[in-house]
Amino acid sequence: SKNDLSIILTDEILNVNDVILPENIHAEFKERYITGRNDHVIYSKHGGSTHVDINIGNGSHLTYSNENK
Repeated sequence: SKNDLSIILTDEILNVNDVILPENIHAEFKERYITGRNDHVIYSKHGGSTHVDINIGNGSHLTYSNENK
């Protein structure tokens, strides 16, 4: 649906809705949010389900999921 959204930000890529964005855009977000090689921000919303997985810095890790059916 048009309200679905997926974002993957890692040390290597920025992918939004299955499109890898240009390096200059990735570099901007990487500088702001990624501090190490294993850091990532993953967000997806599909229908009534949302999933968030964030790993930033010194082992700080957050995972959240919900499903509305």
